[in-house]
Amino acid sequence: MTSVLRSHPLQSNKRRLEAESTSTKKQKRLHAELRLEIPPLKFPSTHCSTDDDPLFTPASSGETSSRADSLFGEETAFSTGRTDNPPYKETIASASRTAPPIPGFFFNPAVEVSYDIGARVLAQCMETYFQKPDVNQIMLFGRAPSPGTPESTPASTSFPPILNELLTSLSNDLREYLPPATYDLLFPASPRRARQAIINLYHPGEGISSHVDLLGRFGDGIIGVSFGSGCVMQFDRVHTEVESQGEPSVDHTHVDATTTCNADPTEDRYDLYLPERSVIVLSGESRYKWTHGIARRADDVVGTETLHRGTRMSITFRWLLPGAEIVGDTVGPAI
Repeated sequence: MTSVLRSHPLQSNKRRLEAESTSTKKQKRLHAELRLEIPPLKFPSTHCSTDDDPLFTPASSGETSSRADSLFGEETAFSTGRTDNPPYKETIASASRTAPPIPGFFFNPAVEVSYDIGARVLAQCMETYFQKPDVNQIMLFGRAPSPGTPESTPASTSFPPILNELLTSLSNDLREYLPPATYDLLFPASPRRARQAIINLYHPGEGISSHVDLLGRFGDGIIGVSFGSGCVMQFDRVHTEVESQGEPSVDHTHVDATTTCNADPTEDRYDLYLPERSVIVLSGESRYKWTHGIARRADDVVGTETLHRGTRMSITFRWLLPGAEIVGDTVGPAI
C-alpha cells in the first residue's frame, strides 16, 4: 500500500504567502538598485591658440630643452594637447600611404632606415637625452668646414657617432631615388654650411601646429626620419607669400626639385601616414610654399584602418644659413 503525504491547506497557503512576500521584496529591492545616472556632457575647448605657449629659445650644441621646436625645426609652440578619453568621437580624415603630388616633396615607403640602425638610434637617444620626463626636445649643431677643406667627412660634423652613421645610411639609401640636384643639396661632396639636428619626442596625443620652417635661419633641403611609432602628417598649401622674419639672411639658392614628383598638386591639403623608420624630404616648393604639422590626437585613420599612436621620436637634419649659428635673444615669432 502506497502512502501519499499531503500538505495541510493552512501550511500550503502560508508558504505561498511567504513566497509572494519574498518576491515582492526582491522586486522592490531591484527597483531601488536600478538607478541610471547620466553625467553631463562636456565638450573640449576648441581654443588651440599657440599664443599661450612659450617660444623656443635656441639651445647651444648638445643642450637639452623641454620647449618647442617643429618636427622639422620651427621656432614655434610645441602642441602638447592630449586626447585621453575624449567625450566624443572625433571625425578624422583618412590619410594616404603614398606621397602627395607636391613639387620638391619626397616620400617612398620602400625607403626606410634599417631595423638595426633604427633600433640603436632610438635606444641611444632615449637613454642619452630623454631620461627626464619634462624633456621632449634637444638641438645639436654641427660645424661648418673650414675654408680650403677639400671634402668633409662624417666625423668632422661634430655630431654624435650614431647620428653620423644615420646620415651615412640616409645618403646611401636616397641616392638612387632623388633627382641629382636634390641629392647634391642634401649631401654635397664639399659642404660649406653647418648642419643642424633636432630630436623631438612625441607622446600619444601630442602634435604640432602647421608651419613653414624659418626662412632666415634654415636653408633648402630638409630630411626627417620617424622612430618608434608612425603618425599622420598634414600638408597645407600656403596661399600668401611667406616673408622673412628678420633673421640673418634668406636662402635664395634653393633648387628647383619639381622632378621629385611627377604631378601637380590638385588639392590644398594632403594627409600622409609616416611609418616608423620612414624618411621624408622637403625641398623647393614643398619646403617654402607648404606648411606641415601633426594633429593633436591619439589615433590616426589610414585608409580604412584606425592606428593608435605610440611614443614617437623624430630626427630632422637641416642646413643653417650664414649667421644662423649665432644664438641669442633674436628669435623670430612662430609661423
